[in-house]
Amino acid sequence: MFNFFKKKVQKNNSEQRNIFYEEKNALIVYFKCNKCGETFKSYLRKGYDIINDYDNDGFIVDKEYIGSKCPTRIHLHASFDRNYNLLNYTLDNGKIITKEEWENEKNESKKR
Repeated sequence: MFNFFKKKVQKNNSEQRNIFYEEKNALIVYFKCNKCGETFKSYLRKGYDIINDYDNDGFIVDKEYIGSKCPTRIHLHASFDRNYNLLNYTLDNGKIITKEEWENEKNESKKR
């Protein structure tokens, strides 16, 4: 039973590494509000939005978002190692989406 749990954790960690898209000197994450469905694209600049975590010899992001459709606060907290590899994250009141899902949502809203 312990081996089953260990495999599940490794699978989740590999999924987590794919939520941030690297672009030049930044990381981009796409997510959606759980309450109203509004989509977000967050452009996180290294050295400004992503700050040093001296206690764990890595980096952290701690940001809060409020959309234009509802007052729900979406909180993103993520930890990275020195090479900006994702170690763990939490996203309260939101759901991670892919870049393609975000682009599809934006194209549909333009048609309306």
